[in-house]
Parts: sequence; structure tokens; C-alpha cells
Amino acid sequence: QPSATRLNRAIGPHRRVEWLNFDLASAKQVKERLGGTLNDVVLATVCGALHRFLGKRREWRTRLDYRIVVPVNLRHPGDQHTGGNRVSAYFLSLPIAEFNPLRRYDAIRTATASLKGSRAAEGIDLLTQLTDHAGGTWLTRLGGRVIDRLRPYNLIVTNVPGPPFPLFILGARLLEVIPMLPLFERQGLGVAVLSYCGRLQFGLIGDRELAPDLGSLC
Repeated sequence: QPSATRLNRAIGPHRRVEWLNFDLASAKQVKERLGGTLNDVVLATVCGALHRFLGKRREWRTRLDYRIVVPVNLRHPGDQHTGGNRVSAYFLSLPIAEFNPLRRYDAIRTATASLKGSRAAEGIDLLTQLTDHAGGTWLTRLGGRVIDRLRPYNLIVTNVPGPPFPLFILGARLLEVIPMLPLFERQGLGVAVLSYCGRLQFGLIGDRELAPDLGSLC
């Protein structure tokens, strides 16, 4: 079971929103120097921000098993069977208690590499496909009950590659794309990341009552 935090309580109808962006080339340089993937850089950035954020809230980091879910696309290049992405997910614990940023990054890189090697996301994808074939039957309801009872994560972190070139709307250049997630039950915080035109765009959304200090996460 993941550790409970004050962000993982019943949410209300109101939201707080913050956003920021980073240079994509700089993030790729980190990846090239330290190994791993761009997603590892994103997760390490989120982990470092949570390390400070939860510390300010006196949520004792050494006692936390802080788990996140990371949606992943399993569609292979050239797969034209159906439109859209084939989305599954990884579950992993962030090393919130680690003070050293390099050790945080190394722990995340090791964990994501292990998950890819274990083909964990493909197992979740298989369950999703079985649910699709069964329709809205007992399998769907069973999965919902299991997720509701176990609550196997504290936070969703999405990282979606966007267009590397500028987009235009009626001749006006689109300067920024701010990604946002919905908040689910007992999920008082969501982090969405999208790359666009050389920038990594971070969109943070929080429950207004559970995250009155959302700006300090930036």
C-alpha cells in the first residue's frame, strides 16, 4: 500500500492551477550525460519538487512510500490496426526521501529500466484488452473494485511528446501548450508534461483545499 498523504484525501469541486516550462534541449543533455531516458529526467524533476514540497508540509519523507502511475503508449511504430494510442501504465515508487539529486535520478532510472524489462505495462495492457472484449461486464466491475480498494498510487504523472515545430491558429503562432489532468477520487494533485517546439511544458493541478500551497511546488 502507498503511504497516505494530506493530498490523498477526499477532493472537492474547486481547483488550483500552476504551470512552468523548461528548455527541452537542456533536459536531453541531462539524459545524455547521466544515461536513461527523457522520461527519467521528467520523473526525477517531479521527484525533486515533491521532495521539497512534502518537506515544507512536514510530511516525513523517510516514512513515505510515494507511488506514482505513469501512462505509457505501447503502440509500435507502423502499427496501423487501430487509431490513437495503445495506453497502459507503469507503477513505481519515487525516492522522495533521497536528498542527493543524482542518487534520486539513478534510482528512478534503475526502476524504470527494470519495469520495461519485466514487461509490466504489457500485463496491464492485456487486462485492458480482456476488459474491452468482455464489454461492461463483471471484469470491468472487478477491476474498478480492486483499484478502489487498493488505491495503488499517490499521483499520476503523464509525459506526452508533442510537435517539435510551431503550430498556428488563424495565422497566430501558438506559444505554449499547458497540459492538464483531471483529478480522481482522493487524488489532490496531478502532473502533466508535454513537449512542444523545444520546450517541456509542465501543468500542475490541485484541489483548492488540499493544495493551497500548489505554487511552492514549481
